[in-house]
Amino acid sequence: MTNKDFEMIVKNTIPEDIFCNLKKVKYSICPDEHVGKVSDKEWIRADISSSDFISKNLTENVVIFVLESPHKKEYKTALPHPAQGKTGTAIRNYLYQLFYCFCEEIKEDFAEYDLILMNAVPFQCSLGENPDLYRDKIFEQTWRGGGKKFFEDRFDSLLKKIHDKNVIVINASTKGHKNRRKDIITGCIKEKNLQVYEVDHPASWRIPQIILK
Repeated sequence: MTNKDFEMIVKNTIPEDIFCNLKKVKYSICPDEHVGKVSDKEWIRADISSSDFISKNLTENVVIFVLESPHKKEYKTALPHPAQGKTGTAIRNYLYQLFYCFCEEIKEDFAEYDLILMNAVPFQCSLGENPDLYRDKIFEQTWRGGGKKFFEDRFDSLLKKIHDKNVIVINASTKGHKNRRKDIITGCIKEKNLQVYEVDHPASWRIPQIILK
């Protein structure tokens, strides 16, 4: 799925007069990234699409942390990055604590797990506006219009690279209408025969809560 594909979905989804007057939207893809260890307070970001990145840089334990789509902060730098702003701050501050309190069998090693950030739809579904305006509709149309396959292709490619590693998958997407968005992302991941931990979106992690499904 390309930037142009996403732009055409937006154009075909919202009224023409609104589309022509969008001022804040970014159509470029936000790449999947390795950012270091779960316990790292400073991230060193690296695009994982490089064919030899995984073999050269990852240890035996990996967390795949899935969000739904990038918003405004993710595009504040010259190149977009997932989980910038308070989302990234919350992940750095709380992710280890959240799992340490919850999952007895991995708590001793979890801090040293490699952390990979992915957006299910790596395009700005909010269109740079208040998420309540466009995000749900644009995400749904993008998912139907090739976004689901694009996520599956990226996820499958990553799994092939880490087939020999211990993998934890966390779905931290926003819920969407009637929890539909979170459910469809979790369902897509479960098709890979992986257990998925569902958590609230990091923006709400002042008092983190976690649900195991």
